[in-house]
Amino acid sequence: MFKRKRDRKRNERKARNKNGLETRTYAGPDAAATGAIGGELVGGLLGSVAGPPGAVAGMVLGAAVGTVAGKVLASEAKTARKHDEELDEVIGVIGGNIGAAPPDAPPARIGAPSAASAGVGGASSGTPAEGPMQNVDD
Repeated sequence: MFKRKRDRKRNERKARNKNGLETRTYAGPDAAATGAIGGELVGGLLGSVAGPPGAVAGMVLGAAVGTVAGKVLASEAKTARKHDEELDEVIGVIGGNIGAAPPDAPPARIGAPSAASAGVGGASSGTPAEGPMQNVDD
């Protein structure tokens, strides 16, 4: 009967990556509009030192600069997000087993991936980095 704020769905877009897994991205507020509003406020405050004409000019210039800054920030965030998703697919976080050996890797001879993980590795030459004081000379 009554709609509550918590019952509304967020503005989410559903897509599928190249492995067929569903990804959801939140479509937040428009970065250009947010930058324009912020620039307009700051420009108006700084321009008010010169009086009403300065405040108006500061608001106009601040809105223009804020719009450009918002678009640049949104573009950089999109590029970084795409790069992170590509790296996640490469290392196996998305659509794979993280840390798993590639299919063409030779099998382990004794069932242990390394001597150190089997507990037969040699003693290290340095002192372990534990306790309140460490020996930095080693």
